Amino acid sequence: MGFNTVIELISRPAESRGAAPDAASGAPAAARRRQTTPWRRLIATAAALFAAEALVMTLLTQWSLRPQYEIIIDSVLLVSLTIPALYFFLVRPLARQSEARRGAEETTHQSEERYRAIFDTAANLITSVDRRGIIVDCNAQISSFLGYTRGEMIGQPMSKIIHPDYLAKAEESLAEILTKGVTYDREYKMVRRDGSLIDVSINSSALRDDQGEWAKTVCIISDVTTARRMEEAVRNAYAELELVFDTAGDGMRVVDLDFNVIRANDTYAEMSMARKQDAVNHKCYEDFPGPLCHTPQCTLQRISGGEERIESEVEKERSDGTKITCMRTATALRNRENRLLGMVEDYKDITELRKAQEHLQHSQVLASLGEMTAGIAHEVNNPLSSILLYSELLVATDIEPRVRKDLRIIHDEAKRAAQVMTDLLAYSRKVKPQTRRLDVHKILKKLVSMRRYAQKVQNITLETDFQPAPLRVSGDSTQLRQLFINLVLNAEEAVKECAERRIKISTWTEGDWVKIAIADTGPGIPKENLKQIFYPFFTTKDTGEGTGLGLSTCYGIVTNHHGLIVARNNPDGGATFVVDLPIAPAKRIAELVGANAMTAQGQPEEYGNAGERNERVEHSQHSYRR
Repeated sequence: MGFNTVIELISRPAESRGAAPDAASGAPAAARRRQTTPWRRLIATAAALFAAEALVMTLLTQWSLRPQYEIIIDSVLLVSLTIPALYFFLVRPLARQSEARRGAEETTHQSEERYRAIFDTAANLITSVDRRGIIVDCNAQISSFLGYTRGEMIGQPMSKIIHPDYLAKAEESLAEILTKGVTYDREYKMVRRDGSLIDVSINSSALRDDQGEWAKTVCIISDVTTARRMEEAVRNAYAELELVFDTAGDGMRVVDLDFNVIRANDTYAEMSMARKQDAVNHKCYEDFPGPLCHTPQCTLQRISGGEERIESEVEKERSDGTKITCMRTATALRNRENRLLGMVEDYKDITELRKAQEHLQHSQVLASLGEMTAGIAHEVNNPLSSILLYSELLVATDIEPRVRKDLRIIHDEAKRAAQVMTDLLAYSRKVKPQTRRLDVHKILKKLVSMRRYAQKVQNITLETDFQPAPLRVSGDSTQLRQLFINLVLNAEEAVKECAERRIKISTWTEGDWVKIAIADTGPGIPKENLKQIFYPFFTTKDTGEGTGLGLSTCYGIVTNHHGLIVARNNPDGGATFVVDLPIAPAKRIAELVGANAMTAQGQPEEYGNAGERNERVEHSQHSYRR
């Protein structure tokens, strides 16, 4: 039932509810108001009788009759005129007016019953409140809404059913009703008879009396509890989805059919290095472009062509110009009618994963080369030992000087070949390090002191940036010294043809790792060589200037110490080699571990290594004697 209908129902005077126009006469309301009253009818009747009497007297005067006949004729004519006049001017109008009143009363009663039925059966709760805030009337919905009967609520203050927290709001609405006459959709909480709360929406209107004074307020109350709960559930679900979307570990964005990014999460903004507000409402190919943009393989074009899900590995360019490798999953976005709206893209940054896979493949290649070179070294060592032995024996005999000189050359070349085999064994981890707690700074400082003069001659500047505290690692001092010497010599070789000849050695800790970086200002390493520089026998030097075992030996030493070595080009030129070595455990822990090892094996690890060296010496002496 409409709000205006209810207001009309309650505001109509009882005597006019359901009144209908005069069906017989069809006269308008203004004409009905001009209908004669009983007094007017009486005056009209008297005037008619007076006129009739005057007419009779005039006739009798002309006829010259006897007085007795005049009286008889006068009485008969007067009665004949009076009876019709009374009927037409008094009795008949009064009868019609009485009949019309009875019909109007019946119509009004039926109208009141009809409107009362509408009032009582309305789906909303309707109340009428007087100037004091007392409920003077309400419909039957008071029971289903609040648990009260109609009789219980009539005469009660409206504040009884409004929650205390909303009384101030109700007073504000009342003031607005007095000034504007009506309020719409004001939401409150009402208290049911059992103490529970319901959410309601109230439309109110002020009714005024004949003097224009405010008489009462009609309130139409709708129960919106279920609707509010559904709205709250929708809001909570939306907030949860928003939280999941924004906190997802993958970068996500929603793209419409016009290539506009309409939503993006925080991870996507961080991945693309663009502000979140900048990523939205831009074209998808503007903030995070890739090689497939503007091609037939464009993901959105494929989705628009009917594909539902696309997974692919793509290279994307960030706002700073850098490129990353992503695993991209695109899914078609549709509405309930299955109409395509766009797509949802999920980006997982796999740049580091691909680098790790490449490093693993590189390590596997190096490991395979190590196994191969180890076998070669063992096979070559035996004939080299014989060459060294017999060349020394021949040199010790009485031979011509020219022959002795040739034998010396043979011996020196065999010795150099033996050193190459030693380097190969170091690369392939066949030589066990003699580990102990070492301070990396001491090794580096001795190296700097040793190379100072040579670098001064070559006009090379060596800078150091060491961490103040000692950096303790577990390792073989000889191998680590060889590692850093090889890297420094490699840096010296790189800068010798450059105008700026500068080398910098830096140390720091990161987590459980000691990091040593050796940077130079040389020409850098060609990109195609970065994956091969640690391969044995790989070199860019001219023939005869290097064996290609320097960096491969460094790789073998680092991996033998459970570390990692990487090479990269500097943004401003040159190259940097970074060595990661695990930090040595505390001294007390190391002593306990060493004691446990001695107890378990009967001798410390160093003794076993020395035994191996003694065994090799005895083998060499046996070969010499042989």
